[in-house]
Amino acid sequence: MPLNALGTIFEQETKTTIFAEFDQRFAKPLQMEDFKVRDCRYVSSNDVGKPFLSQHNYYNFRMSARDLARFGLLFLREGRWQNRQIISADWVRESTASYSQRGIDGGYGFMWWTGVNGGLFQNVVLKKHSYYASGWGGQKVIVLPYRKLVIVHRGNTDWPGRQASPHQIGRLLWHILDAAGETDIGGEPMIEAAKGVRLNKEDMNTLLAANNKWIGANTGIFPGGESLVLVCSQDGTSAFSAGEELKFTGKWWISGDKFYFKILGMKGYFHIIQEGESIKFFDPSGTLFGNFNVARN
Repeated sequence: MPLNALGTIFEQETKTTIFAEFDQRFAKPLQMEDFKVRDCRYVSSNDVGKPFLSQHNYYNFRMSARDLARFGLLFLREGRWQNRQIISADWVRESTASYSQRGIDGGYGFMWWTGVNGGLFQNVVLKKHSYYASGWGGQKVIVLPYRKLVIVHRGNTDWPGRQASPHQIGRLLWHILDAAGETDIGGEPMIEAAKGVRLNKEDMNTLLAANNKWIGANTGIFPGGESLVLVCSQDGTSAFSAGEELKFTGKWWISGDKFYFKILGMKGYFHIIQEGESIKFFDPSGTLFGNFNVARN
């Protein structure tokens, strides 16, 4: 992983730890209230498994929501905190620009995920440049400069329960902007607002077991926002792919009015609503996961 390698290079060149340097360069100047170096730890890539193997260790920061908000506010203010320039404004602009593409509406800067063409997360449309930092378990620091807004999403990673997915973060952001009076932010990403027909067991079996290839853009199961391709076979097996490097097999079945899946050790279900030739997948919370269309040869 490039990010892991950067940490190794940094520590070899500076002869110190990345956690101690963060404490001196950011935590103390930003008056962080909860950050402690002792709460941070290195994690061997052997502990996280495929497809995240790396010869370099991960370095896990443990930070509170209010300390993460300080870090986001530093970037919103272009590197300035009170009367001190902590990092240069040029670096803020350079590091939050898009240098590589992820899907049709996102990019990647210097360890910041960026939005282009109104995108950042699925389920919400943004008007101008935006970006976010992403951590394990759904931790997010979202910066919307055009709204002068920093949003922090902090999950409880000590509890091995359900973690927020990108499409759910997008719904949260949609609600925040809607409450702020924003318009043209996309349709309501909730099942209650969906149009079309909710499919029953017979309809789903007929539609999905036809060996069709279903393509859904920015569906959020894989990092990077690439299109998810789903193929369901009559024998109950399924194939998921997102680009050439990410291809996995799993199982699918219908129970009641729910489409169940099992892949990469994960098990869950979706409600499916058909609108014309498209089908929309909604997760158990009623949040839109993705809009799928049959691939045309």
